[in-house]
Amino acid sequence: MSLLDGFKKLKEIKEARSQAKAMEKMMQDISAEYSNAGITAIAAGDGSLKSIKITPEAWEDLKKEKLDRFETMLLNVISGASRKARQEFQSTMAKMLMQGGGDMGALSSLFGK
Repeated sequence: MSLLDGFKKLKEIKEARSQAKAMEKMMQDISAEYSNAGITAIAAGDGSLKSIKITPEAWEDLKKEKLDRFETMLLNVISGASRKARQEFQSTMAKMLMQGGGDMGALSSLFGK
């Protein structure tokens, strides 16, 4: 590999890193909400949980020793929000690829495409 090739590869790596950071930010900017039985969860595009809200009625279920039901609902709501957010991110990425003709710029050049 020549020195010029090395500089080109470094430039590609820098561009890929920039694109990866932009995608990471996009993942955090995308969010989806899912609600059920008085519990609402909001997740980011990477599936991580941003917030959760529980109504007083849902707390009452917990106080009435309906812990199993509450835990099941909580898990379902968190999973639903996470799934919706990841799907939203994937959909956004697919649209971007379609608009760009499938070119991922510097990211694809790192993998020989």
